[in-house]
Amino acid sequence: MMKIKSLRIEERSSALPRKDFFAKPRIYFTVPDSTAPPKVNLLKDVFVPGVLEQVGMKGTKTVWSRKAGCKCGCTPGFIVQMEHNKARVALTHHDRRVHGQESEYYGRLITPFDVLVELEWAR
Repeated sequence: MMKIKSLRIEERSSALPRKDFFAKPRIYFTVPDSTAPPKVNLLKDVFVPGVLEQVGMKGTKTVWSRKAGCKCGCTPGFIVQMEHNKARVALTHHDRRVHGQESEYYGRLITPFDVLVELEWAR
């Protein structure tokens, strides 16, 4: 059984090309010390809804893409089907407490962002 070890919002660098900077948010999953990534259906059905809820975008559709982060396919992930400016507003006005603490992003307008999720095997 897997569980979320950490969830981090990463703001995009303004040094990115304009089309990449303003692209729809992505959700990337990593599993350290694992030889095989988890199944896409497991991620989509079990983890993505919880991640979207934690960042204030509950119920937003996502699409799996092998090339979410890179054209060569080395960075697969989920593309959140919400324009970056609406996602940013949803995140900054979201009042959810994350891991028992108020989100550091609450009330703060941030640049376009991606969500990085680290999974671990539950013991």
